[in-house]
Order: sequence, then structure tokens, then C-alpha cells
Amino acid sequence: MSASAASSARVALLAEASRRSEVPGAGSPAFPGVTPPLRLAVEPSSDRRSLVSDGQSLAPGPLEGDANGAAASAACKPPPPSAPLLHAGHYVVLLLLNCIGAFSSDCYIPNLSDVVDDLKATDQEVSLTIQVNWYMLGFATPIVGYLSDVYGRKVVICSTLLVYVVGAVGSALAPTIGWLLAARCVQGVGESVSIITSAIIRDVVDDKQRRMRVQAYFTTMRPLMLLGGPSVGGFIGTAFGWRNLMKGLSCWGGLTILLMYFIPESNAALRRMYSNVDFVGLTVAAAINMGAARD
Repeated sequence: MSASAASSARVALLAEASRRSEVPGAGSPAFPGVTPPLRLAVEPSSDRRSLVSDGQSLAPGPLEGDANGAAASAACKPPPPSAPLLHAGHYVVLLLLNCIGAFSSDCYIPNLSDVVDDLKATDQEVSLTIQVNWYMLGFATPIVGYLSDVYGRKVVICSTLLVYVVGAVGSALAPTIGWLLAARCVQGVGESVSIITSAIIRDVVDDKQRRMRVQAYFTTMRPLMLLGGPSVGGFIGTAFGWRNLMKGLSCWGGLTILLMYFIPESNAALRRMYSNVDFVGLTVAAAINMGAARD
């Protein structure tokens, strides 16, 4: 036997011995019912872990998994209370509310001589009706603004406008100068309602630039009312009398109260409180208990 033939026979014997010494693994014909084991692999592209069997991933793709997770997370979070949407008609009501104070304080000035003749008062006494009106306006403005933050915009606006209507009607029916002084004080408190317009705009307009434009527009209207108020008030007083001018102001306040029904509450803290079921339930239960205790 030649050397090459002996070498070939030796290689064949080693190959046969190696084949017989192999242990059957999973997936081999010796174990047909066993599937290849699952292995934990890390996908470097998405930096996510997934189960892989025979080179095929069993986990959802990165986009599908991320979308499902984001949707589930968004569903678990409670929606924030949305700010009420104001339309053009709402801004007209706010414009009436914004101008009522500035117009009422100065439209009365051209009619002072008529008031002197009607009430048989002195010029100094009638001039005092303007000063006390301004004093009460300045005193009540910060108080009304604070109350609107605590109890809500609408309820404070309607209450303050009701005070304004009472003051205007009292001025129109004043038989003496003392009565007129007291009525003008009450009317000055009601005129402070105009400050709440700025708070409502701040509540409902989220964009800062748009909020500044709206605030600038409403702020510009007040000086125009201060300038145009004496002219309009003088014309109405000359044509119809100063008492009818006061009656017209009371109608302005009453109309604004009615139109405030269409303005949504803009105080975010109160919207969250009123939407809380526990708060409403406890409030109703406390009211029932207090009523039963009084009975």
C-alpha cells in the first residue's frame, strides 16, 4: 500500500470516529419535537431588546411599539381643562363691559349746570358728585379684581353691574343733592367692573402676541370713551335731559348683564373645581345636611 492510500484511509477513519462522537442537539433528527431555544438579542439600530428565534424577531417593530406606548400613555393622562373659545359676538359684549366705566364717569360733566338748576344746589356740591364717583371707582377696582379671581368672572361681573344699575337709577331719580352724591358713589363702585375685561382676555388668549394685540385694542377704547363721553353725554343731556342720560346708562348696564349669559366662565381654577365630581358631590351633601339641620 502506498503512502497516499494510507493517509486517505487514516482521514476517513478519523471522520467516522468524529461523526459517531457527536451529541444530537435540539432540532436534529434524533429530537424531532424540540424547537430551537429562544435567545435574547439586542438590536443595535433601535437599542431595544427583543426575542429572536431562528433569526426572526418576535417583538413588534420600533415604530409600532413606540406608537402603541405613546397612545397608551396619552390615554392614561387626564385631559387638561380647555380654555373657553370666544367668538366675535363675545368680544362685542366684552367691549360693552370695557367701555361702560370710562364713558359713565365723564358723560355727566357737560350736564352739571342742568343738575344745579334742577336740584337747587351749588356748583361745588354738584362738582363733588364727580369726585366721589372717581374716588369710589379707584377704591373698588382692586377689590373687584380680587373677588373675580376667587369667586369667578361671571358672578362678580353680574353682581357689580347690578350695583352699577342701582347707582344709575338712583342718580336718575335723585330728589336732592345728598341723594345724588350717594347714588354716584354706588355707581362708581359699579364702574369698576371694567377691570375684569383684562382678566378675561388673559384667561382665554394663550398666544402672547395675540393677547397683547387684543389688550392694546381694549385699552385704546377707554381713552376714546373718556374723550367722546362728554360730547355724547352733552348731546343726550341737551336733547333729553340729564335724568334720561342716567336712565340710558342703567339700560346699558342691564343689557350687559343679560349678554353676560353667553360669555363662558374663564377662570381656569374654578373650571377645574366645578368639573371635579368629588367637590360637587361634597358641596351638595354639605348643603343638604345644613338644610336638614336648620329644619
